[in-house]
Amino acid sequence: MNQIDTEEKISNAEKYLENYPLTNNSSIVFDIDDTLISYESGELIGPVYHLYLFCLSMGIKVFIVTNRAGTQENIDYTENQLKSKGLGSYERLYLRRPGCSDMWSPKIGSRKDIISRGYDIVMSVGDMPWDVGVHGGYPVLLD
Repeated sequence: MNQIDTEEKISNAEKYLENYPLTNNSSIVFDIDDTLISYESGELIGPVYHLYLFCLSMGIKVFIVTNRAGTQENIDYTENQLKSKGLGSYERLYLRRPGCSDMWSPKIGSRKDIISRGYDIVMSVGDMPWDVGVHGGYPVLLD
C-alpha cells in the first residue's frame, strides 16, 4: 500500500465529508483487511484509522463489511480483533456467508441491507473494487 497515496485519498475523503449535508442516518462502510488493518502485519493502517475516528466524531454511523467467511469462529475472531485495535464502535459487522466464493454479491447485499435499515451510505472505503461499488456512496479505493 502506498502510504502517500493513501494519506492523500483519506484527506480528500475527510474534505468530502466536511462538505456533505450529513443527517442522523449518514453512514460509512469500511472493509477490514488491507483497509483498516494490514492483512500482512495485523497493524492498523493509520490514515484509515484516523478517518474512522473522524467519522465517529462527526456522528457518522460506521458499518464494517468484510469478505471474511461468516463462521462463528471468524465472527468471534473479527469482533475481538476490531475491539483490540480500537475499532469497536460500529453499528453492525457484516461477513460473507460461509461457502460463498463470490466477492461482489455479499458486499452489494450488505450495503443494500444497510440502506434498507434507513441509513444513507455517504462513503465506502476499501482496497478492492467490490468494497466501494454499487450502493457505496463516494468511493475511496485504496491501492
